Parts: sequence; C-alpha cells; structure tokens
Amino acid sequence: MKTIEFFGAPGVGKSYFLEHFGKYNSSNSYQIVQDKTVLSKIKSNSKNELSEKIRWLVYRILNHPQRHLLGEFGKEYVINNQEIVKYIWDLFDNRIDNIYALDTRILLASHFIRSFEKIAAIENYKSDGLCLLDEGIIQRLISLYYPNYTKNMIGKYISIVYSKEQHIPYAAVYCTSSIDVITNNIYGRNYLSGSHKGMTKSEIERYTKGVTFFANEITNSLTNLNIPVLTIDTSSPLLISKQKVIEFINKV
Repeated sequence: MKTIEFFGAPGVGKSYFLEHFGKYNSSNSYQIVQDKTVLSKIKSNSKNELSEKIRWLVYRILNHPQRHLLGEFGKEYVINNQEIVKYIWDLFDNRIDNIYALDTRILLASHFIRSFEKIAAIENYKSDGLCLLDEGIIQRLISLYYPNYTKNMIGKYISIVYSKEQHIPYAAVYCTSSIDVITNNIYGRNYLSGSHKGMTKSEIERYTKGVTFFANEITNSLTNLNIPVLTIDTSSPLLISKQKVIEFINKV
C-alpha cells in the first residue's frame, strides 16, 4: 500500500482535516483510506522486523536500560546503520530546548517509535490502494525543530531516511494556516501537551513561526527528491481543501 503523508506545524488542523476527509474512490481506481482504517484491520505484531529495529534504534540512542530485550537483529541494524543512528542522536541532542528549558527527547523518541511502527504496518498491508498517513516520517522531522536548525540538517535527515529508497511516500500534502489561527487552535485546547507544554501564548506564537518556516524548507527538500507536494490552507472551507487533495491525487 502506498502512502500520502500529511504534515504541517502542530495545531494547524491536519488531523482534523483527515478525520473529516471521508471515504473516497478516485477515478484512477485507487481506493483511498485513512491510516486508522488500515491499522484497525491489522493485528498487532510485536515481532514486526522494522518496528523492532526502529524500537531498538531509539532505545540505543537514549541508552535505554531495556534495549537488550530486543534481540540480535536489532544490534545488527544499529551496526549497519551507524550514520542514521549518529545523526538522529545529534538531532535529539540539539532538541534540548534552551528557550523553554524543556528536555523533550523521551517524548520525541516515543513519537519516532509510533510513526515507524505505523509505516511498517501500512507497508505490510496487502492492497493497491493509497493510505492517507498522519504523523509519518516527514512529521517527525518537524517535531525535531529547534531554533538553530540549518537547511543542510533538513536535507541530510531526508536523504538518510530515504537513502535505501524505502518508505518514500507516493506524495505529500503540506497543511498550512496563519500563525494566529494555529496559535489560537493550540492555546484554545483544554490542556497543552508535547512541545507546547508549559508555553505561554506568545511563546507558542514564536515557536509556531519557527516551525512554519522550517516546514517550508522541508517542502523544498521533498520537491528536490521529486516527491509531489500539495499545499493546502486548512482554514479554508473543508470541501474546497478536500477537492484540491482529490484532484492532486488523481494528477500524480
């Protein structure tokens, strides 16, 4: 099953859009489904090879005391993929947030595990359809944003995770909105979680500006890899954005 990854700044309304996208069968005979629909049909398999390798990778990066429970093939993966092990560790290390005095590496590690497990399950699902993927590999890069990022950092991450031509999405959809809308979406929640935990409204606004610019650079990197990218404004009427996505899917 091929994937179309949706990504954007936290609070942009990406998940809300996907929840209301609904079922659709396109004219090019692809069946289009959401990731939760696919995952609900797949039994959890704790021995999934990719999931176990990535879980080992994250534990290895964080020096987790239970990493020895994951088996020999996990060790082999780490040995054979030192470049990505070292690079993700560097990104995690930089993500200690000096502005907000918050170390989010453990939280980010859990996000990485969840995303790679989801991708592995979808790729193992026997179907010729397209899966709309929320919180995939591209979104994980956005979660690693920190103020002193560089364009080279973005390009290197993408080139490493796609170096063996695995998990490359069929296409990507970049969800955008105004800084004010995103900030109000986040601050209007009943509670703040993840990277926003403990932030004031002005801090959320400053963080969102940085993440949005960061996401624009990610879009450029994806385009350089010939991955089709559609940009939609999630503050536009849902039906208009939905139609744009449908037309985009049919075109690519």
